[in-house]
Amino acid sequence: MIKYIFLILIAFILWLTAPLWMVHPSSHSPENAMDQYIEEKNTEMKTLSAKEAEAMRKYVEKFGEKPKIRYSTGTPVLVQNYWKKHFKHPEAVVELRCTPLKQTDQGWMTVCDYRAKEDSAGLNIYQDVYYINKGIVSR
Repeated sequence: MIKYIFLILIAFILWLTAPLWMVHPSSHSPENAMDQYIEEKNTEMKTLSAKEAEAMRKYVEKFGEKPKIRYSTGTPVLVQNYWKKHFKHPEAVVELRCTPLKQTDQGWMTVCDYRAKEDSAGLNIYQDVYYINKGIVSR
């Protein structure tokens, strides 16, 4: 019984003295300064994101959507179709790798390394730059 009274007395003393030892978040200035800094950075990031989104929208409007790629080699599907149409032996094309697609003034650009069979010479190694503009591939 005495220990319950003692606990109630301690709780009452803590409640009574709470304004003296308890720190309120609104009165602590370094947190306010940090909160303001974070809020400023968040608004800057939103502004940058909006500008980047607008630039991407204009780029896509001009050159088309970013082409789909094969994840194993990074080769755009449109480039694979280009190889099938332009090589004498499209079944002998062995794709090695392609660089990630980049935005350029001529469209989406990638550099591809691949092996291809031309005539009777066997497999030759090629490295070509491809530009993709609204679904049309050019070298």
